[in-house]
Amino acid sequence: MKILMSPKIIFTVIAILNLLHGLMLLFGAESVYMEMAPGLSKEAMALGATELEIGSAFNFFLAIVLFSCRGLNFPDVKNVLIGTGIGIFCLAGIAFKHTSAYPDYPELRPTALMIVIVVIIALWPIIAGIRGETTNSD
Repeated sequence: MKILMSPKIIFTVIAILNLLHGLMLLFGAESVYMEMAPGLSKEAMALGATELEIGSAFNFFLAIVLFSCRGLNFPDVKNVLIGTGIGIFCLAGIAFKHTSAYPDYPELRPTALMIVIVVIIALWPIIAGIRGETTNSD
């Protein structure tokens, strides 16, 4: 359990998840729109794909920042861990909002399982940030 609360492990895992998500957005954007919303015009598809590609840049940015934070130790790392968790909670909130969005495209709605996974990932750095000093000193 102690190894799971290591900031280095947390930042590495979340950075890899962000990197993979960014790659999926960058290279799979148009195919996602073609599959999920086949009635979209080419212009709408290009606009949506461009937005997803821009979103992928934010995933890459966060992955680089988190990977760079792997060498931080307590107490310096505490705020970064808690801030990372709060940021991921914001993503969970937006995903929850989208559970009732898009009535004509139910396949675009996130599943409850996905939201639970995002909440667990959000809790992980927060708990590590709050309990980390005591965990590392034991």
